[in-house]
Amino acid sequence: MILTTFLSYVLSVAPTASSTRSWAGTGMAVQWAAMGIAAVHVTYYGRKGYFVESHRPDRLLVYQVEAVLGAIVVVMAIDIPMFRGRARRGPSAGGRSRRARSTFILLA
Repeated sequence: MILTTFLSYVLSVAPTASSTRSWAGTGMAVQWAAMGIAAVHVTYYGRKGYFVESHRPDRLLVYQVEAVLGAIVVVMAIDIPMFRGRARRGPSAGGRSRRARSTFILLA
């Protein structure tokens, strides 16, 4: 759930800004790859948790959390420099203020 909430945040910000960086295309590809790898990781360990001894699923949860947090760190590490000094393309996402978007990411 945290990964999909974070993905919705990233998608809500993307239409309102365009990066002025030359490496923006590569950066976005790396971001999508990180999100995809995390989703596969979470799905794999989620399904594997159903077929192990009763005391082991807790250990698998750690791998899922690490994958999600890793994806968030990678995406934000690329996103912040990529959109610094960005060109605005209209109103903010859904008319939300900057504070509302910041609160949204904190909830994720």
